[in-house]
Amino acid sequence: MDNDAKWGATDQSRMYVARSGVGVTAEGDVIMVVGQALSARTLAELMERAGAVRAMPLDMNRAWPSFMSYDGSRTPDDPVPTNILDFENPPERYYNQATRDFVAVYAR
Repeated sequence: MDNDAKWGATDQSRMYVARSGVGVTAEGDVIMVVGQALSARTLAELMERAGAVRAMPLDMNRAWPSFMSYDGSRTPDDPVPTNILDFENPPERYYNQATRDFVAVYAR
C-alpha cells in the first residue's frame, strides 16, 4: 500500500518528500534516517536496513525535520545547541516557544 495520505499532509500532496525517523538497534545503538525524497514505506525500509528493531517516523517536509545536539559541559543551565545535519531550522529552535513536539535522547 503506497498511499501515504494517512501519514500526514505533505508538501503539495506529494508522496516522496523529505522525511526523518529514529530507531534503536538490537545492540541499543540509536540510528537516524533522513532523506530528501522518501515515502513512508521507503523510510521504514531504510530504518530496517540500518538495523532498527524499534523505530518511529519523525517530521517530514523540508521545513520541519531537525537533529541537534546540546553541549552542557561548560554551561549546564544553558547548553550550546548545534545542528548535526543541514536542516532549515536553527540549532536554538527548541529554546523558543513553539507548537511542535520533539523527541530527546540523553546520554548516560
